[in-house]
Amino acid sequence: MSDGTHFSVENAWLKIAATKLGVPIEEYVFALNDGKKICGGCRRSLPRDAVHFGAMAAAFDKLKSRCRTCTKEAKKEHYSRTRPQQRERQLRYQQENRERLYAYNAKWQRERNAALRAELLEAYGKKCNCCGERERIFLDLDHINNDGAEHRRELGNGTQVMLALKAQGWPKDRYQLLCCNCNQGKARNGGICPHKTVQS
Repeated sequence: MSDGTHFSVENAWLKIAATKLGVPIEEYVFALNDGKKICGGCRRSLPRDAVHFGAMAAAFDKLKSRCRTCTKEAKKEHYSRTRPQQRERQLRYQQENRERLYAYNAKWQRERNAALRAELLEAYGKKCNCCGERERIFLDLDHINNDGAEHRRELGNGTQVMLALKAQGWPKDRYQLLCCNCNQGKARNGGICPHKTVQS
């Protein structure tokens, strides 16, 4: 769709642009006046809008000279051609900054795991489901059906278990919070916390 601007074949910079594209100036100007733009890659005449062309502040119409399809293909080609050099730079950077990267990743994992644990405690009631203990340090996730070892072998470490439970919306049918005493007591007492044995 035309924006109302009229372009002339006498315009010097339009002549230069048409020459670079390898198309007659008349064809180039006709496309512009018709609200279209000839792509510098595929040479198709496409609507001169943000749907077909990416943004470029320095251009007269604020649009890139190549359509989005050609731009995407050019990026893919560039990445494929320069991938070995990019990989080499990444490996060199990792080697030169090993200690700093290790410290950063360790800090990120600690913070991520602490946030996950806080969500877990909130989701499962913030207290032991057996004795009512509320000290956060004492609380552990318990597999009600005593299949925790199997679950960890399936998913990996405790972080992976928490991520899986979060993705499932913190299900309550198979999981609960127990304090360390109740959790260990349950494990050593045939899957039943000693508190419940005494109560019965």
